[in-house]
Formats: sequence, C-alpha cells, structure tokens
Amino acid sequence: MAISPPSSSTSAGAAAVTVGAGACVGVAVGSGVDVGAGITVGSGARVAVGVGATAGAGAAVGAGAGIAVGVGCDACVDVGRGVGMAVGSGLGVTAVHGDVRPELSALTLSGLYASLRRPPTYPEKGSSLKKGGKVEMINGLTARRFLLLPLLALGLALVAACGSDDAQPAEAPTAATPEPTQASEPAPTAEPKVDRVVFGMVPVSVEHNTPGKEGPPNNIQLAVMYEYLVGMDPVTGAYIPQLATDWSVEPDGKSLRFKLRKGVRFHGDWDEFTAKDVQHTWQDITAEDSKAGNSSLFRRDVESVEIVNDYEVVFRNTVADADLMPAIAQLGQSLLIQSKAHFDQDGVPTLVTPPIVGTGPYLFDNREQTRYVRFKQVPYDHWRITADFPEIELRFLSEASTRLGALLTNEIHITNVPEDLLPQAIGAGMKVVQGNVPGLRTALRPRCCFLEPATLETRGKLATTTEYKYPDTPLLDVRVRKALNKAIDRDAINQAFFGGKAQIMYLNPHHPTRLGWDPSWETRFPAEYGYDPDAAKALLAEAGYSPSNPLNTNLHVINLSSYSGSEDVVEAIGGYWRDIGVQPDLVSMDRAERTAKHRSFEFKNDWMIYQTSSHITLSYRVHRTSHPPRGGSMEIPEVDSLFTTIRQTLDLEEQDRLLRELGNVAFPLHMDIPLFWLTAEVVVNGDIVSDYVFPGSISGTWTHLENIRAAR
Repeated sequence: MAISPPSSSTSAGAAAVTVGAGACVGVAVGSGVDVGAGITVGSGARVAVGVGATAGAGAAVGAGAGIAVGVGCDACVDVGRGVGMAVGSGLGVTAVHGDVRPELSALTLSGLYASLRRPPTYPEKGSSLKKGGKVEMINGLTARRFLLLPLLALGLALVAACGSDDAQPAEAPTAATPEPTQASEPAPTAEPKVDRVVFGMVPVSVEHNTPGKEGPPNNIQLAVMYEYLVGMDPVTGAYIPQLATDWSVEPDGKSLRFKLRKGVRFHGDWDEFTAKDVQHTWQDITAEDSKAGNSSLFRRDVESVEIVNDYEVVFRNTVADADLMPAIAQLGQSLLIQSKAHFDQDGVPTLVTPPIVGTGPYLFDNREQTRYVRFKQVPYDHWRITADFPEIELRFLSEASTRLGALLTNEIHITNVPEDLLPQAIGAGMKVVQGNVPGLRTALRPRCCFLEPATLETRGKLATTTEYKYPDTPLLDVRVRKALNKAIDRDAINQAFFGGKAQIMYLNPHHPTRLGWDPSWETRFPAEYGYDPDAAKALLAEAGYSPSNPLNTNLHVINLSSYSGSEDVVEAIGGYWRDIGVQPDLVSMDRAERTAKHRSFEFKNDWMIYQTSSHITLSYRVHRTSHPPRGGSMEIPEVDSLFTTIRQTLDLEEQDRLLRELGNVAFPLHMDIPLFWLTAEVVVNGDIVSDYVFPGSISGTWTHLENIRAAR
C-alpha cells in the first residue's frame, strides 16, 4: 500500500546575545532554522552558551548559576538560583544542585513530588518571553547534539575566565526551579487590528460549563477563564507558581501544603480568591455527580482540604501518590479554581447559564451551542498577564477544509490543519507556530479487555479479579495484536499525513526525555512492531485466522482535536489491515454515544485512535491499567500490580527503575498500537496574530490562550 507524502520547506535567520546586569559572559551561536536570540543571561549569572533555533534563546541562566549550555531550542536549559551547571540539547533539562537530569521537567512532575521545592517568585508583568522551537529529533536526541561538547568546553573556559565566585548566593534553596516565562506586554499605544481573535478548532466531545464535572480534554473550552494552584511554563514545561506561591510536602510524607497568592480577584463582584475557594473546587470535583477523569483520584487520595487560614491550605492525603501533584497542577487540567461564593448563590451551571467565575485573564461572555464560546478581557489590571486581544472566541469547526477556508477569508485567525493543506495556507501568507514541550502523541488503543467487575458503577474502582468481561474477544490474543501492529507502515503514514515531522513512538507512553526510558526498545522495535506484512499474516495464521476465517474487528473513525487528519490516518490503517486479510469495520459514532458506551464498558472488539499529552503515570493509569477511571484500554493483572507499586513510589531514582521495568513488561504485550509523537502545530494569520506561545503538552493541547499575541 503506497501513500504519497506532501512537500515541505524551511527558512533561516540570525542570532543575538542578551546579557543581564552582573553577568560575566554570554555567547550565542545561531544556526539552522529561524534563529532568534541565541542566549539570555540573568542578573549575577556566570556564563551561558546557546545555539538558538526558531526564534529562541539556546540557554537561560538565573541569578547565581555557574553555567548553562543549551543546544537546539529556546530555553533548552533554564537554570534557577544556586545551580552549579546544566547542559541541554534540545529536549530540556532539569538540574538539581548541579546534578543534570536529562528529563523534560513537565513530563516528570510526578517524580518532583519527592523533591518539592520552594518555587521562584513570579516575574513582573512585562518581562520578556523566551520563545523557542524544536529541532528534528533523531533517536530521541536533537540533530545538533554534536555541538554540545565544544560548547561545553567553551563555557567552561569562560567560567575560568570569570574568576571569582562573587555571583554565588549565600544560601541556595533546596532545589533549582526554572524562572517562569511570560508573554511580553504590548506597547500601550498600539492596538490589535481586530477586537476579537477567533480560534477555529475541532469541536470538543462534550460541551459544558462545569469544569469540575467533566474534566480534560473537554475543559479546554473554558480553561482561559480559570487558573490553577500550580501553572506550567509555556516554554520549558516546568512547574511555576500561579494561585499558589509556595508548596511543600508535609511531615507525614503524603500531604501537601500550599501557600496562596494574596490580592487575586474573581471575575465580576465575587471578591478575593482565598482558601475556601480551593476547598470548594476540590469538593466540586469529588462530588458524586462528577464524571471528570481525575475525580476518582481526588476522592481516593485526598481525605480533606484543610483551611489553615485564608491564604494557606493542606491537602490531607490518605496515600503517597505520584499522580496527585500533576492532577492539582495545570498539567492535569482538572483543578480549575472556581468561586465558592458564586457557586453558593447560583449552584451548578447548565449550558444555558454561565459557568462559575474564575480568576483568569479572560472572563466568560457567551456561548452558542455547537458553534462557539466567547470570552472578554477582564476590565482591570490582571495580576499575572494582560492579554492582547479584548475578546477571544473558540469556534467549533469539524472539517479541516472548512477551517482552512475560514482562515483564508479572515473569519478565523488561528487553527490547525492537516499536512496536505499546509502548503495552501503557507502559500496564502499564513505562518506555522509550534508548541514548545514534547508530550502530544497519537496511538490506537483496543477497547475490549476489561477485568471484572467492569460496569458503570465500578468504573471508579480498581478491578478485583483476573477474569475478563469479554473472554472471547479476539484482541485478548497477543498474536493478533502483534499482527495488527506489524501490518502498519508507520514511515509511509508519517510522510503522507505528517510531512515526515512526526517521531515514531517505540513504546507508549515512554519517551527518551521521560523517566523509565530503555534505549533497547528502539533497537528491538523493528522486529517486534516494525512493518512486515508477511510476518503479520503468519501471526494471524498461527492464531487460527485464514481467508476463509478472517479476523473481524471494529476500527472507529474519529476526528481528533489536537491534530488534523486523524480520520485519514485511521482509513490508511484500515487499508493496511485489509492487505493482510483482516476485515475491519469502519465505525463512525456520535461522540456522546461513544463516551456513554466507553464508560459502561460496552466495547469488546474495537480499536480507537486517540490523542493525549498525559504524563507517564497518568497515561498508564488511564490507558493501560484497571486503575480508575477505567475503560481506557487493555487491562493486564501483571501491569496493574507493578503500576500500583510505582504510584506509591515518590523517589525519582526508584521511579525511574520501576517504570523501565514496567516498560519491559509491556513492550512484548502489544497493549496498543503506538504511532507517533507529534509537535502541536497551528497556522495563524500573521496580519492579525504575531505569535502564540504554548507548551502543546497538556490535555486538550490549546492552552495558554492568553499568550496569543496581536500583530501591530
């Protein structure tokens, strides 16, 4: 089966250096694609060396840091106070007291529960945003890794040249935390060219005004009006303070204490944000009527949210759980802080009543169901950021061609389109903007193999038996799952639908930038998962299938919101399966019906394409075990048991070891069909939108909408 790839193009730019007060030396080397400021060095820093790509600083060093070397993308290394040295190469580095940890900080947040530290002070509004892009990754590394050693040598030489240690702080905090980056403020006299910026996106599966009842990824439709206790840096993906200024682990080793920001106001006349609103938001997501994915996590793990005073709360937890901190933070898209006073007066919203107010830079304006949701800029000086556009609209447009047409006719100003439509958009003068943090990926998951009891009533509880609800499903046979994997030519699909820009996923949800990575999976992948139609046919024959007794399975055609072209990918996979004698039934189903059947475990021989940006422990919990919320994918007792141990392990090194062990258990089981790691990508009308700085690694993908910047 042949698939024709589309064409692509690149461009080049220039490099620059910015050195703050007190810094000794800054060096920038510009090369590659769209190179902007090669490096940024903060007050008191010693040395930084960077190779910039896609308009970004290769390295950034905070006050007191010794040296940082970044290669390939913006803020590849972003080092806070007191750190000795950090080295990055395009994938992100978190450094703790000079110990370089080559993991992407946003994707290992669960491990940071064990070493929670005092966060940095949030920057003043108006501070510059370090905008970056990514270089093509080869074998999990950047194509420019060869530049790392000479740059490091140069950096060390410059450190020696600096001489004294005067820049070191008198006392270092417990751990290094990247300084949060933030979009710069517009010039006060410059006005955007339109009052309302319109983002055209694939409709959410469930429209709602109740973020505590539905959860991610559907919370993306309201996220811009809310904030979180702990935010995510849009460039580095690191934890940053938001409504909480500080957090720490309690002496019991399980509970979490948060100190809250003072003077933050809710929209309208709903007073100041305080501890009672945190407690209320937790109560909302743990209420019996909540269907949010993380509701069971908060019910099980958190016994209570104790109010210490107006500006301090303690999550009193029943267990130590590596999943809890990401769920509380923006990464989890679950605990969107809402006003208790508003809820007490108006109760649970409906689709025809406004949502409970939040503290975000935009406030809710109105909704027309199935068409759009609109927001207005708050009419006061927001504590964190002043958005460029007075209004923002999220317009629901299912068809990619419709979104492109609306973009070209200026009906919308930002959207995502499939690879085959990109040349038309770029040819019309549109520009492509990419997310900054690896995390978005796509795969096919089987819905079939659920351990008993598996009912709507038991969805929030761990399976208690080793018996399967559907013991006769053909998908319980690992030979069948392996055959379906080996039937697919991932390279051809990558070229045809992603322009060759996607990175093949060797084992979902493992990635070289995450804890638990085993490089042998890459070398073992061709034999275990690689394209081999003859081997796939042999496996099916061994499992008892033949032309007279073909394998039948359901393949759902689903239009995903985070990238365009998922329906075409599904149909291509169906073609590959037909080539080996499988008879896939292509199923189109209403989102609401599919969600209802999923929650009641009604699928027994089905494959569904999906998108996710979930961190590694959340992904295992939702997509690869019977840990609630259940029904996401295949459930295997051996995987369940080991994952239970991992969730209770807060030590980074032990997590790393156990996750690698879990990956080696899962690798030969073919628990799903891994496809690609993707770069979140949008197309913008450059006459209206100058930039959009977002991580692209949070469920729902299109977060940080306040960072959409106006062209002036």
